[in-house]
Amino acid sequence: SVPAHELAASETPLALVLERTAVGAAGGLVIRLGIMISVLGASISWILLSVETLYAAARDGVLPRLFQKTNRKGTPVNALLMTQCFTQLFLLSILSPRLNETYLAAITIATTLVLIPYLLSSLYAVKTAFSLRKQESPRHLVIALLGTLYSLYVIYAVGLRYLILSVLFYGIGSLLFLRAKREQRKQPKPWEWAVIILLLGTSALIAGLLLTGRITL
Repeated sequence: SVPAHELAASETPLALVLERTAVGAAGGLVIRLGIMISVLGASISWILLSVETLYAAARDGVLPRLFQKTNRKGTPVNALLMTQCFTQLFLLSILSPRLNETYLAAITIATTLVLIPYLLSSLYAVKTAFSLRKQESPRHLVIALLGTLYSLYVIYAVGLRYLILSVLFYGIGSLLFLRAKREQRKQPKPWEWAVIILLLGTSALIAGLLLTGRITL
């Protein structure tokens, strides 16, 4: 058996247990190599996903053309550069205990930013299922309603503070949306203008609260 204090101090507890019990030192080394390969594969997939998100949005006219630029190999270089610069900054912040708290707060805010589209998608699914309720099975409406309720619960569980802070990032995103529309020589629709003005006004208020210390990360 492995003492509890050694497991708590180990960076790879599973490899330590296997090394001490079943497969020996060679097996522990194999487990560590497997973990490294797994982390590398996950990192590559997340890099591709984050870059593709910016590139696809720019291609659809939602973000500026800056993120649509590719090199000779077809790689969206600006999107890759921006995402990886932010990634490295966040990774470096882990080195400082104080900045580490900011990093954890940023993770929670990022999670909240993802939850809002989930909620909107669930609401749209409810609308679609309700309009097709005579042609489709009722289970589609039930599933959509359950998804909406779950999204609302998760947003509630995250907390109002992070939900408020996420609006600040949506406000920044609305500026990029306006630039994309300007590049296309198009004007946002009236309802889009209403949402943009609401986001920018709320973002300015939140920024003021942050600067005065009434809201903290």
